[in-house]
Amino acid sequence: MKKGKYVFVVCLLFNITYGIYTLIICPYWASSIFDKYLTLWDMGMYAMFFIVTIMLSLIGTVLEKYKEVYYEFDKSCIVRISLKQYMINNIKEIFLKSLFYMMILHGVLFLFNYITCDSSDLIDNANYYYYNTMDYLVSNQILNMILFIGCSCIGGGLLNVFMYSLSIYIKNLYVFMVSPIIVYFISTMMAEIIHIIFDIINIDGLTGILSLGQSIAVGTLNASLLQPGTQAQYRIVGLISSWIIYILIIVINFKYTYRKKQIGG
Repeated sequence: MKKGKYVFVVCLLFNITYGIYTLIICPYWASSIFDKYLTLWDMGMYAMFFIVTIMLSLIGTVLEKYKEVYYEFDKSCIVRISLKQYMINNIKEIFLKSLFYMMILHGVLFLFNYITCDSSDLIDNANYYYYNTMDYLVSNQILNMILFIGCSCIGGGLLNVFMYSLSIYIKNLYVFMVSPIIVYFISTMMAEIIHIIFDIINIDGLTGILSLGQSIAVGTLNASLLQPGTQAQYRIVGLISSWIIYILIIVINFKYTYRKKQIGG
């Protein structure tokens, strides 16, 4: 097994193990299987699981590509193919590996949750109105469960591509390994600052903008790459805006990287 695949498998297995451990010790009795699974991704209750996930997914899917830049192995690769094609290939590989990583993680943890959850109900139809007005993407709960997992997988892919786009700025291997935690705290603080500013302004019609501000954060209760969904009617807007924000930053970072490497940086 190649080293990259070995690291991927080890990180994924450890991530799954820690997720199962978190579900086992979870004291929360849910009214449905899906309700308890959402709780696992609740930053307010299980921040450590979230931090472990973003770190291990980065190490398992991005670290080998970062090492190519860190040890300047990328220069020999660029000789064989163009710089542009090299960057595109890496972006595709990281996104697809991250997507696969998150799909397996969600699949195994949801299956374990399904088998062991105290509730026998997959969804809670009794609280339809509650779920229709709170932190859920759509009112149909089964469709919402599928969308939650699917969007979380896409968000994980975008997050790791975003982290790779920062490789031009991060010159220390160990700093890069913990960089998801740094990004998490910085993005959360920025989101809170934006929220406070617009809350102080208190202008009618800014409710949606408050939710959009939360989209900057990697992980919050209202909008997140890995925990998609926002409050009330702005949940879809928050999800899409989160993707747009990170895609724009990724494009800017790679354009800068491309120009810097073209001039021999």
